[in-house]
Amino acid sequence: GQWVGDAAIALWFEHLSHGPLCLLCQDPGQVAMLSPATSFLAAQSSPEDTAMILASLHLQECGTWLLPVTDNMDVSHAGGGSHWSLLAWDAT
Repeated sequence: GQWVGDAAIALWFEHLSHGPLCLLCQDPGQVAMLSPATSFLAAQSSPEDTAMILASLHLQECGTWLLPVTDNMDVSHAGGGSHWSLLAWDAT
């Protein structure tokens, strides 16, 4: 069957970012969206590297974060996994 993959999710997030949502936050009222690739990188990195990755996105300046999460645990297989979820985080 046809499945929604990380490329389709990234494309949709890019489309949404041209409205009230953003990829980099500058206002507490904005909603931050992490790309599937960034979310996967952060999930597979050490806690120190994850903190550095997330700090570079200025997420602390946003009120809400949207993070796509995959069940792929194999870093050698990009686009792997069988399920995506969307984690919504209210940072206020």
